[in-house]
Amino acid sequence: MSKAPAALITGGGSGIGRATALHFAQNGYQVSLLGRTRAKLESVAEEITQAGWGEPLVINCRQEDQAEAELAVSMTEEAFGRLDVLFNNAAVYCGGSARESTTEEWEQQLSINVLGPLYLARAALNPLEKTQGVIINNASTLGIRPIAGYAAYSASKAALVSLTKSIALEEAQRQIRCVAICPGVVDTPIHGEGDRSAQMEAMGPFHPLGRVGTPEEIASLVYYLASAPSKWITGSIITIDGGISL
Repeated sequence: MSKAPAALITGGGSGIGRATALHFAQNGYQVSLLGRTRAKLESVAEEITQAGWGEPLVINCRQEDQAEAELAVSMTEEAFGRLDVLFNNAAVYCGGSARESTTEEWEQQLSINVLGPLYLARAALNPLEKTQGVIINNASTLGIRPIAGYAAYSASKAALVSLTKSIALEEAQRQIRCVAICPGVVDTPIHGEGDRSAQMEAMGPFHPLGRVGTPEEIASLVYYLASAPSKWITGSIITIDGGISL
């Protein structure tokens, strides 16, 4: 087994996924980047390679396809000889009340935000048992405190919170940890194109600390949760949200 630990990061082409991949690679991890847009993944891989932090594996796939999710895990283990961290970060985010949102919108968000992480986690359990590794799920404050107009997204993230606790309970005897993070608003492309800086500035005052979060702040928490000092943390749902969930 290779000495360098390995992390599989979904949504690795931008935002929180990119920041987390850079953070892990800089700290000696072998990194596997999973996502739907190959060009973005290859751009992040090039950043890592040019910095001298290793040769990332790029996996262009759809996590909500069970076969593709299983292949992504097996490719990662084959490339790096191990798997220590699965960061289920990728998600789709769109508005819509329970009254108005369509069945297709519900199916899309539940498929990508819940089934995708489930398929990846299930495929990763055997490799993670070998390394006593960790699954880190990127949920949301909306998964613990929904707001009007985001019924499907909030429900999907609440399901991910519950899935996190279930996996933590079921896999503890095998020394596999599972935790969830619940960010508030973070300045990432998931919030759409256009003048995002103005949008983020407008959202800042909703957080008691007066600003939105950065991808790097989330990445630092994910790295900590994968590190040795957090080995007694499992099943926890950790908010990192500038106080917006208070």
